[in-house]
Amino acid sequence: MFYYVSIAVSSAMSLGIGWTLVRPLAVKKPVKIALYGALGVVWLMSITYMPLRRNGFFGSFLEDIFASSIMAIFSLFIAAVIGDWIVRAFKRPAVTKAVRITIAIAVPIYLLYGFVSAQSAPLIKRVTVQSAKIAAPVTIAHLTDLHLGNGKLLEESFAARIADQTSALNADIVVITGDLVDAPLERVRASLDIIARIKSRYGIFFVAGNHEYFNDLVPTLNYLESIGIKVLRNSSERVEGEFGTIDIAGVYDLSARRYNVLMPDPQKALSETDDDNFIVALAHQPKMAFEFPEKSFDLMMTGHTHGGQIFPFTIAVRFAQPYISGMYDHDERAKIFISNGVGYWGPPFRVLAPNQIGLITLQSRN
Repeated sequence: MFYYVSIAVSSAMSLGIGWTLVRPLAVKKPVKIALYGALGVVWLMSITYMPLRRNGFFGSFLEDIFASSIMAIFSLFIAAVIGDWIVRAFKRPAVTKAVRITIAIAVPIYLLYGFVSAQSAPLIKRVTVQSAKIAAPVTIAHLTDLHLGNGKLLEESFAARIADQTSALNADIVVITGDLVDAPLERVRASLDIIARIKSRYGIFFVAGNHEYFNDLVPTLNYLESIGIKVLRNSSERVEGEFGTIDIAGVYDLSARRYNVLMPDPQKALSETDDDNFIVALAHQPKMAFEFPEKSFDLMMTGHTHGGQIFPFTIAVRFAQPYISGMYDHDERAKIFISNGVGYWGPPFRVLAPNQIGLITLQSRN
């Protein structure tokens, strides 16, 4: 269903670009035909990207090029709509010419900015949470949405950069809240080995995201456990130190309901936790917070939203998730932290939603 909707959306956007940007141009017929042809090629790449990727056609930078076609159509369509509004409002030749020149300059700059932003080192999002249950400061590094295997740019070299940057934080605990993997296991095995080498005092904890369900779910989870990553499968782990006791409870992703396999069960995940301890809940999607009983955890960490990834697509994300990015008060007891993540889905672009690694410090309220 998602694929058919994306075809319809991409086709509508392409028609809009052709009608509002190409059709009015006062150029020679061969030039206009060439522009229509180029638009048609970009449209074809955008609608074939997902099935070709799913069938293993890619494995090189060609995948990133095809994915970029989605971004090209999106940005041209936004520019076409805004430009058309301005032209209709003023109805002057000089304004029309200025709009076309602006689009010709602004769209490449927008795309370049988005690409550079996506490839930049993640920002460190530092957050402090105070609690009477914490006796001494303890740090948690939060990774999410690496999307390893989503194009050539998100493979071993990317994993090594993220692992080095995370290790340098010297966090006590590292958590990964899903969409670590976005390709068959064999393609990302080497990248996972790199991630497993991230240094932390108490280890790495992981919960599955929706993209793990697309690719070798159970073999991937088993492999992660074999290389030392603690996979939480509607379960919890206890961490004890001078800071006190922390229970880390993690659940499967909500997308399981689409496949009727490995369903999320918050009650089961919390069953071995102690309410007197500081409870950290791990989930992939922010709306999972509403699946947990009220006041059942102290801090939840999630990803999934990518912070919107590409503005103004951020606006649409707000209709799908209750929280987008940053720290929120969920109820009288619970806080929820949503990270933009360090990778991206599909196009290798980020606009006004920089990639980030969360560094949460838990400290005593006193």
